[in-house]
Amino acid sequence: MEIRPAEPVRSKNPLPRDIRDYLPEVFGREVRYSNAQGKAAFVDSGPKISVLDQSDASVLAALQLARQKYGKDLVVTGPEEFWSTVVRLAIRNNIALANPELQEQIRREKDRVATEREQQRKKDQALQIPPDRWRPVWRNKRNGERIWESDPDRDRGLPPLPHHQACGSAPGGWNR
Repeated sequence: MEIRPAEPVRSKNPLPRDIRDYLPEVFGREVRYSNAQGKAAFVDSGPKISVLDQSDASVLAALQLARQKYGKDLVVTGPEEFWSTVVRLAIRNNIALANPELQEQIRREKDRVATEREQQRKKDQALQIPPDRWRPVWRNKRNGERIWESDPDRDRGLPPLPHHQACGSAPGGWNR
């Protein structure tokens, strides 16, 4: 699989760059990036980046290097079975792909990610307790530390406790 810029770019010899978890090594007019195990993951040869390791981490690192090096729009070439991985990683990391044959797949993936994010937002929102359901509670009577916690009686629809019961003090204001 190869990653190129959408517009042809005249490129001199590539320079090694700091790409997380990948060690750059210069070999002639190429820079090879190896993973932590020492296996070559991708090669920067100037006008293109060749991906050797098809793992998600290596493909993402190569896409990020290409975006950093070539700019916004990238063109991916290679076997079709890896396009879904490239599209998924590109969409999740805001990397634009200019392949005309991938635009429909990119649109579907964007829709799927948007639906997934909306479902997660609704799920997170359902777990939140509204601000009117929180009340101050005196937890530590010795140093007067005041914390906020949910009012379980209000959550169940019951009337709030009288002040002296809610705060743990006697009606006259004296602590028990």
